[in-house]
Order: sequence, then structure tokens, then C-alpha cells
Amino acid sequence: MEKWNGEELIAENQAPRDFAKVRPIRRHCCHRAAGIGSSQNQDVAMKITELKNGIALLTRAELEALLLQLYRKNSECKELIEAKLDPDSEARVFEKYKKQIASEFFPDRGFGRLRYSVMRKALKNFRDISTNHELIAELMMTHVEEGVAFTNEYGDIDERFYDNIAGVYEKALGYITNHNLKTKFMQRCRAIVDQTKGIGWGFHDKLGELYYSCFTEDI
Repeated sequence: MEKWNGEELIAENQAPRDFAKVRPIRRHCCHRAAGIGSSQNQDVAMKITELKNGIALLTRAELEALLLQLYRKNSECKELIEAKLDPDSEARVFEKYKKQIASEFFPDRGFGRLRYSVMRKALKNFRDISTNHELIAELMMTHVEEGVAFTNEYGDIDERFYDNIAGVYEKALGYITNHNLKTKFMQRCRAIVDQTKGIGWGFHDKLGELYYSCFTEDI
């Protein structure tokens, strides 16, 4: 049985618990007066300060239970925790998301599904756990290179496809420039332009403009 002690709900025996059963932390009276917690305010997220205060009230055992619960139930949290504890995990996660992007164009079986949202999420998820600029740029380049290979393999696609690839190429060039990776990626960026000659929708011209606006001083 749990009792209210004026600050929070606590279990009578204070025994170690699974974090799913950890006591909820009381909000300040002013928050309750403002209606937080009522049906019309259920979408109000906990503020960072409140979160920090709540974490400070947890025991070491409760914090460990929380991390284990997140690790087991959320794949993105699992990757983040592994990246902090195991330096080798970054390379494994990178390969996972690189394959995920490439598979949207050339899966092991069947035809590419071209789910742009899946590719965006793959890049976002990796950026959430890694600050390795070269690997992040590599994922962007994979998106563009696989897209160019796809249109060369299957012919004319559609305007949305070419806008997507050109948009990612532009972002990749900006990222490469901002993180001093131009020497590393210059040849591949140029190859992308060369491989799109003859493709319609103004695709080749657009990529060429983007390339020369980025690398003019380096040529």
C-alpha cells in the first residue's frame, strides 16, 4: 500500500522496485491550480527543470531500473545507451542505418519503396546518438548516390523524386562544407553530377549548380 507524505507517493516498506512501479512525483501546487494534469492539459510535457528535480529524488536502484527499462523497450534509447557505454557500437549502428537508406532504393528482394520518411528518420536517429561528422555526411551521400543509381537503373522517375535527391545533395554539401570535409568528399560529389548527365526534370543542371557553388574555389 502507498501513502501520501505531502510530497510524493511512497511505498510503505521502501523495497526495491521495477521502475514501472516507481512513485509518481508530485507537481507543484501552482501547476495543479493551473490545470496541469486535467484532461484539457494532458498534452503538456514535463519541463526540463521538473525532470531534473524528479531524477534527483530517485535512488540509484531506481535510476538503474529506469535505464534498463528504456534499454529493453525502446530501440532508439538502446542505441543511445550503447553508444555511451560501448565505443564500437557506433560503427554497428551506422551500418544499420546506411543499409536502411540503401534498401529503400535497392532492397535485397523486390523493388525499392522510396519511403523518404524512412530515410529521413534513419539520418535523424543516427545524428541523435553520434557526433561523428564524417559518418553523418556519409549517410547523406549514401542517400544521394543510391538515388542517382536508382534513376540510372530504372529511367525517368518523377519530380518529387528528383526534388528529394537534389534537396539532400544540397544539405550534404552544406554539411560537408561546415565541417571541413570537402577534401574527403569532393570527388564523390563531382561523380554524382557526372552520373546524372541526360536525366530530365532539370536534375543534372540543379546538381551541377549546387556542386560548383560549393567547390568553385577548390577547382
